Amino acid sequence: MLRLILWVALVGGVMWLYSCKSADKAATSQVEQEIQQPKEEMVKAELSEKADKLLQELERERLIRGETWDQYKPSQQIVEKYGLTQKGDKYYVRLALRIDPAKGAKLEKAMQELGAQVHIRAGTIWTVSVPVNKFFDLTTLDGVMFVDLSEVHIIK
Repeated sequence: MLRLILWVALVGGVMWLYSCKSADKAATSQVEQEIQQPKEEMVKAELSEKADKLLQELERERLIRGETWDQYKPSQQIVEKYGLTQKGDKYYVRLALRIDPAKGAKLEKAMQELGAQVHIRAGTIWTVSVPVNKFFDLTTLDGVMFVDLSEVHIIK
C-alpha cells in the first residue's frame, strides 16, 4: 500500500512539473507570440535565409517599440548589419528578386506604388531598393517568386 502511495505521489509530481514547464512556454510575451506566428499564408515569395532573418529582426524591433510600419525607422545596429541605405528620412534595403515574367508589367507598377526603385532587370532577376517599412508588403506581391538580400561590393 505504501508503494502505491509513493508511486502515485511520484507520478503526480512529474505531471505537476510537466504542467509548470508547459505553462512557462505558454507565458511568452505578446511580442514573441506575434513574431512566432507563421506568416506563410501572407508571404507569397520564398525568402532566402538572410532576407527572412532581416524581416524577423525588423518585425521584432517594430513590435517591441509598439510602432506601426509607417512610423518605423530601423536601429543603427540593423542599418549597419544589413547595409541599409538612407535617402532623406527613409531607409532602404537592396534586394535581388526572381519574378514571374508573365506578371512583370503589373509587378513593376505595384513596386512603384510601394516606393521601390527597380535598378536592373536581367530576365527574371531584378534588383530593387525598397523602403524597409514596405519590405514585408513586397514579399506579398503576386509575381515575386524569390527574395534575397543584394550585396554591393565596392572595388577599389
